[in-house]
Amino acid sequence: LKLQFLYFIGGCGGKMASSVTVAVRCRPFSQREMDQGAVNVINMEGGMTAITSPGPQGKAHSFTFDHSFWSHNAEDKNFASQETVFEAIGSKLLKATFDGYNSCLFAYGQTGSGKTYSMIGYGEDTGIIPRLCESLFDQCNQRVADTDGDWDYRVQVSYLEIYNEKCRCLLNPQSKEVKPREHPLTGPYVEGLTEVIVTSFEEMNQLMDEGNKTRTVASTQMNATSSRSHAIFAVSFTQHSGVKADPNKKGTEKASKLNLVDLAGSERADKTGATGATLKEGANINKSLVCLGKVIAALADAANDTKGKKVHIPFRDSSLTWLLKENLGGNSRTIMLAALSPHASNYEESLSTLRYADRAKRIKTHAVVNEDPTSKRIRELSEEVSRLKELLEAGTKPETPVAPAEDEEAPANDVPAGEDTNNYDKLTPSQQLALTVQALEDATMPWADKERKNEEIQKERREALHKMGIGIEIDKSMPSLVNLNEDPFMSECLVYYLKNGVTNIGSEIEEEEEGVCLKGNAINDHHCSIAVDTEAEPPHAVLTVIGESVVYVNGEKVTGEHNLFPRDRVIFGDTHIFRFSFPKLEGAQTARGEHVDYQMAIKEKYDTEAETFKQAILEEVNKEEAKRDEKVAETVRRARASSLKRKEAEARIKELEEDLRAAPAMSNITGTVKAPPEQEKLAPSGAAAQQKSALFTSQGGRIKHVDVGLFSANRKQVARVPPQLVRKYKIILIGHEEVGKTSLKKCWQGDPRWFKKLPDVMCTTGIEVQEHRLRYEGHGAGNYSDDDLTLSVLDFAGQEVYHSHSLFLTPRTVFCFVWKMSNYQDGEMSEVEEGRMMGWLDEVYSKAPGSSAILIGTHKDLMPNQSTAYLNRVLENVKTRFKEYIKSIQLGDEPEKTIHISGSYAVSCKSRQAWGEGLSEKGVKMSELLRAIGHEAFKRCLGDRVFPSGAIPGRHIQFMKELERIKKERKKLLLPIQEYAQLAADFGIEDQKELCDSTNLFHCWNVLYLFTQAKRLLDNPYIFLHPLWLSHMVSALFSFAHLMYTPPEMRKYIGGLDYNPIEALRVDRGCLRQGELNFDLVRVVLSRSIKDIRNDKPDAPVDDADLEMCLQLLISMDLVFQHVLDSPEPSQAAQDPGTLVTSSGNSKYYIPSLFPYSCPTVLQEVVPYLFQKGVGRMYLFNIFPKEFYYRLVCRLHHLLIPIEVPVAIPPDIGPDSQYLAPDHSFDLRNHWKNGIWIGTEGIRALIYQEDTMIYAYYLPSATHDLADDSAGSVGIRDFVKYVNEVIEVLADEYDGLSVSCCQPCMEPECENWFDVAILTEVASKNEIITCQGCRDERPAKVILAGGGLEIAPGQCWAGLWPNLKATLGSDCASALLVSLGCILDESDIQDAGEAFLQSNPNKCCEWLDKFIKTVMYIDYNSQESYE
Repeated sequence: LKLQFLYFIGGCGGKMASSVTVAVRCRPFSQREMDQGAVNVINMEGGMTAITSPGPQGKAHSFTFDHSFWSHNAEDKNFASQETVFEAIGSKLLKATFDGYNSCLFAYGQTGSGKTYSMIGYGEDTGIIPRLCESLFDQCNQRVADTDGDWDYRVQVSYLEIYNEKCRCLLNPQSKEVKPREHPLTGPYVEGLTEVIVTSFEEMNQLMDEGNKTRTVASTQMNATSSRSHAIFAVSFTQHSGVKADPNKKGTEKASKLNLVDLAGSERADKTGATGATLKEGANINKSLVCLGKVIAALADAANDTKGKKVHIPFRDSSLTWLLKENLGGNSRTIMLAALSPHASNYEESLSTLRYADRAKRIKTHAVVNEDPTSKRIRELSEEVSRLKELLEAGTKPETPVAPAEDEEAPANDVPAGEDTNNYDKLTPSQQLALTVQALEDATMPWADKERKNEEIQKERREALHKMGIGIEIDKSMPSLVNLNEDPFMSECLVYYLKNGVTNIGSEIEEEEEGVCLKGNAINDHHCSIAVDTEAEPPHAVLTVIGESVVYVNGEKVTGEHNLFPRDRVIFGDTHIFRFSFPKLEGAQTARGEHVDYQMAIKEKYDTEAETFKQAILEEVNKEEAKRDEKVAETVRRARASSLKRKEAEARIKELEEDLRAAPAMSNITGTVKAPPEQEKLAPSGAAAQQKSALFTSQGGRIKHVDVGLFSANRKQVARVPPQLVRKYKIILIGHEEVGKTSLKKCWQGDPRWFKKLPDVMCTTGIEVQEHRLRYEGHGAGNYSDDDLTLSVLDFAGQEVYHSHSLFLTPRTVFCFVWKMSNYQDGEMSEVEEGRMMGWLDEVYSKAPGSSAILIGTHKDLMPNQSTAYLNRVLENVKTRFKEYIKSIQLGDEPEKTIHISGSYAVSCKSRQAWGEGLSEKGVKMSELLRAIGHEAFKRCLGDRVFPSGAIPGRHIQFMKELERIKKERKKLLLPIQEYAQLAADFGIEDQKELCDSTNLFHCWNVLYLFTQAKRLLDNPYIFLHPLWLSHMVSALFSFAHLMYTPPEMRKYIGGLDYNPIEALRVDRGCLRQGELNFDLVRVVLSRSIKDIRNDKPDAPVDDADLEMCLQLLISMDLVFQHVLDSPEPSQAAQDPGTLVTSSGNSKYYIPSLFPYSCPTVLQEVVPYLFQKGVGRMYLFNIFPKEFYYRLVCRLHHLLIPIEVPVAIPPDIGPDSQYLAPDHSFDLRNHWKNGIWIGTEGIRALIYQEDTMIYAYYLPSATHDLADDSAGSVGIRDFVKYVNEVIEVLADEYDGLSVSCCQPCMEPECENWFDVAILTEVASKNEIITCQGCRDERPAKVILAGGGLEIAPGQCWAGLWPNLKATLGSDCASALLVSLGCILDESDIQDAGEAFLQSNPNKCCEWLDKFIKTVMYIDYNSQESYE
């Protein structure tokens, strides 16, 4: 009844609240997208629209709208045509118009997403606006006929363009700019906007067509006909019923206004290729769209606000939102059509559009039937005129008659964007009176006067259109320039007539001057002129180019004077393309018979430019070859001249070396530093040598050292050799996938000749190594003259699944951060690209804080602006951004604590050229870029603090050669640390620091691998001798994850796989997607690696013991952890392919970095309440490398409390589901990629990572009190201390990592944390510390002793209940707690919770495990599982 009553009121002119109707439409692929192998990311079903992010681990977002139009494929049964779209939403607008409601339709979407096509259409396939207008007149004529003249109507239209935040009337070509204004009685309006009376659809369609031809359309790479301005086509519709019965022949009046809005595309500068004025234009367009988004968000918040809070709606921030004020939040029925692009490259824009539309559907409007609005307006205006006249006579200033709306703040101005010339409040009384009188005259003007005025307007319009060259038919008697456009619909619609005489062309043409005014790129103020003489015999036309202006005729760039002939293709600047027409010269020289169109003109230009460019390149190549030949000849001459001198120098060096060997103080000369007797030998640290309880030493053996002597008294005597000069350095290419690292590395293999095709580039798997040898002159040190540098270039695969790569980052490396320059937009790198690069920077800084970095931007040829100044600005901006980030994370200003950005370069692998610091502005060969990077490595060698100038002591060289000999025999993979140290002592390395220095050097040179890259050598119980094989083995394993997350159609581009992908997918059975390492998969993936290290034949069998050895290596690297099963029947375990059966037990293996789920958000939100009786810790890091958390899980896995949860619906693994066994179980465990649930008897803890912080919450049961650990068992204090030590020891392995341990304030409501180091210092002085959050004062010793919050169990439950209720809802939270047997009556939650804990003191941990399981079940399964 209430709904019927509201509907009745709405029909009678009362307000009727309704939501904005939202429809989305997905266009088909363009031809260019199909040629590029387009991938669709959008799906629609009914009213639901889903979008999935591209990539192997695509995340889906679902939205529900009133209409979802699938126009992607015409062959689909649910394909939505133009007719379908009109019937769904156009008919609603038409009905609302006849019912007397104001209505609005606006289209929103990315450039090229199909907005203009949906609204206007192309050619015969008309859009919503033409269909709507035609149906309007059809129904009007039908009603007039059906009522025998008792019903009448009147239609007026206006067409407004908002371009660069300026308004322009499209129906009055002579108008420069019209201003948006506001009158307190009539509301927002546009001063000077032309309204034209129309009586038929043909008249309206002609007005629309002529308006479209004056609308600004810019050519962009994304869509050559994309709208670059907002357009509002407004239809004012007035209808009169009961005309015959009314003596005045007016009857009952209903008035409605229909606004049809085609919004400009949401531009992305990096994809449109826009530059200069077009780029600025796009920025202004985005500005107005951002303002529209703010208005929509504010209106949505206001509609959903149940508290009646006042919300400011920023209508005045732009002209667009100001003019759509009524349509968005007032008297209107509004429909939004969101246009979507399905291409994966447009994922971010399409997702943004969907979110935009999702907010819009929450807006409420209040449409009313506009009955007799003219009479009401006339009455109000008359009263205002009378009031103003009285005030003028009294000599006082009037008050504003209408106050601002309740949902707005009254700003200083009543017009948008700073316009205050017509602010009604600030006008004088006489000005206000004049404005109101004008509005009253407009409202009372008889219709006959309006028709006469309309005829005058139409006459002026036709003259102006003819003058501007906008016409439908070409005047056959005059020469002209006719536009050509990529879209045939837009071709030949602009005609510029050329008078007999001189016609000037340029961007600055005086108003009284009869010329052609063109705006755009490369158009000068005075560009050129065309002189036409139609009286001469024969008639002729001469084009004169002014200065350096850019003009092409038939593809050839012309200068000076040039004769024009009919059908000539003339291009002014970059984008203005015309066909020259001269009727009197049709028989003269021309391109006879050919059809002249846009494609023909563009092809001519491109062919000419390509040939010119090719000739210039060939000339440049010949010059380079001549210079190279001359340089080679000069080098030969110098070599011959210095041959005798070099031989003499070598003989002298040999004499000096023999003298050095015979000298008694040889050690001082060769650079060996003897350690003083009192210096300590390398030994375990005190903290790490402490004894641990049985629990920790047996399971967590990571934190222990071998307490043995490093050097033995018995050693071999090896002859010493002099030092040698070895300059060796690494270059690591770092960057995300598809940025061009592999192409860059291939270009460095050699300088291919111009236009030679680059070899096919496959996607990198793992780490690829390339060796280079460079020579630098004039850098000799002392007696050494060898200036050669050996570079190892390592290409790291960019997919995120290869997180193991960070384990192979070392000092003595130049890190090249490779990024994609086409992702540079709006003066900065894209947010996604920058996030990836800064993530890699965190990894590098954590391992090698004193290193050097090079920034390399690829795909320079795809930048929108190719000028040198713009390129230098981009490179400098990116370099500055990197420096700012490094400064924010570095641990000090010392050189060894910061990363030095030593260069920023741009490359084009397409043309094999590089630009940047120290390189030619014209670009250099790729080998020169490698040489520039190598020079930085060379300087690093010269300035090495441990081995200056690359001078390596002879004993180190001998030691390295001995290690290489052992490796070559392939009898050992590992050397125990004692054996390694003894071997070093045999070659004279007796000092602990010297051994550490040489070991670190060998680690950087890939001679050996340190499992723990720490400051203490003894943190490594073993030294691994085959680092390159180790990286290959690890990469082989993670390459399967790369394969698994790659769409099947793209897997053919993955190179370097050492196994059969189909076989690997078959034996995996979907396990790796859950983070479980199937042993059968290990056998398939790692067999080749094992055969390589053993030198076995390809068909040789692989022993399970070797596979287990590989797994142990992965465990030692903290990549995998092992879970020992309790199954008593090995035969049963053997049936599970993921289980390894050994004599010592059955095990499963897990990879933390591949866990698919995150720690449930609900759990993170309620954990402070669950653990208020326990201990809290927060570890704050300066940076947080991704690998840190995964390694932490591997070191704490033995404390993991396993919880398994059945999945209601198996996860969708796409096309690989064919490899699943029919009985495959998808029970999921609490293996989270950002959290871990650990504990022991009577203790539970949740540890999870968030940004650069790790939170740890501990809860002991009632039998494990905080202040008193039970004797003979692991107490809460030991547990906290152990976890704390694991985190600190792990952090100590990173040179660039700092961590601060904090604990919470003891007040329940306070969220402040104390730094434990500060607490300890204050506690040592027996002082009181004040909390900065709640200002609570307590002794520091009390806070340290408590470790957490002092809250009774009942209060703990009282805090838990409202949080659960807010997160899950009251019913679900209540059912969750009741199902666990802990809460029987939610009205007495506090007493019930306290009674539970007191009556079941030993079941506290058991209940927590059940609670975790329930939360996981809800989090992993569908919404129906809540019920």
